[in-house]
Amino acid sequence: MKTNSIINWVRDTALGFLDFLYPIGCVNCNAIGQGYLCHACFQKVIFIEEPYCKHCGLPIENEKDKYCERCIFDFGFHDGGFAIAIYEEPVSSLIHNLKYQRETGIAKFLASFAVSRLKNLDKLADLKCDIVHPVPLFPRRKSSRGFNQSALIAEHIASDIGIQYAENILIRIRDTKSQTGLSVDERISNVKNAFAIKEGSIIKGRSFLLIDDVMTTGSTIQECARTLKNADASSVKFLTIARQPLDYDD
Repeated sequence: MKTNSIINWVRDTALGFLDFLYPIGCVNCNAIGQGYLCHACFQKVIFIEEPYCKHCGLPIENEKDKYCERCIFDFGFHDGGFAIAIYEEPVSSLIHNLKYQRETGIAKFLASFAVSRLKNLDKLADLKCDIVHPVPLFPRRKSSRGFNQSALIAEHIASDIGIQYAENILIRIRDTKSQTGLSVDERISNVKNAFAIKEGSIIKGRSFLLIDDVMTTGSTIQECARTLKNADASSVKFLTIARQPLDYDD
């Protein structure tokens, strides 16, 4: 059994024991016994469905359009991707509780949630890659929180779909300010040159699937993709759990 598989097994076993002692309540309505999201609240999830941009996953109004207004003119650096749901309740509560209430068991739930959705839509093949990699946090922020929520989700996704997982190839070298309240141009500037490739990493010819919890303008994903492409990655796609309206945090 590989090291990551052993770690996942130990962690999942421990979480299962804790769930037995302290049953998980629905993060949206507190109903006990149906996991992090009860059946009734699951029905409230706003999944991203057609029509959406075939490159960035942004919902669009005209079903005849293939791309959103931004992607029509510029695909940027990534090679496409997919967002699972709109960042509204109850998905927003799941992500909030994972990040700020430290309910790390939610990461596995969100990973299964995403993979199940991709399988139902027959989208897994579109995201095939060599390496699943999370969008990195700056070390100080990761240390303060205790974990990178995107890394927790990404590790479970990689395990579920049987693809190699890595989290230290792409690193964050600048502690950027929050994207909240920034315009699209300000967001792009804010994350410019915020990432780098860890010395000694082999990038050339390898394909990557970037995992993030929430995406708005996609400026962070684009900068990650630019950094990887400049190091000769063959392709960089993305998968994000939720997509926000453009006036929210990215």
